[in-house]
Amino acid sequence: MLWYSHILISIGGPDVWNRPLTHPQYVQAAEILLRLYSDGNTTKDAVGADVMAEGIAEAASKLKPDCPIITCIRGTGEEKAQEILRNAGLKPLFDTEEAVRQAVAFCKGGTV
Repeated sequence: MLWYSHILISIGGPDVWNRPLTHPQYVQAAEILLRLYSDGNTTKDAVGADVMAEGIAEAASKLKPDCPIITCIRGTGEEKAQEILRNAGLKPLFDTEEAVRQAVAFCKGGTV
């Protein structure tokens, strides 16, 4: 889902948070959100799940992290996203709560 803060930082740059709330870029970000969701569908993806999965797979391949990557990507293209993650050697999860449980368990010294 596209969040207001993502739009705001894209429009205003990294120093946007130092500007007053009356700055025109805050209004512009709100107007963009209103246009995007004017049809009542508030679950639109800013980027498809498959595109996010490609980015995760590429990052995992390049960075080779020494900790688990816990993924739960839902939305447009999620079937393809799951395939991409599996092909990258990652285990896609389907339940956000399970993903959180696994992340917490790992942080407490457990394994995933």
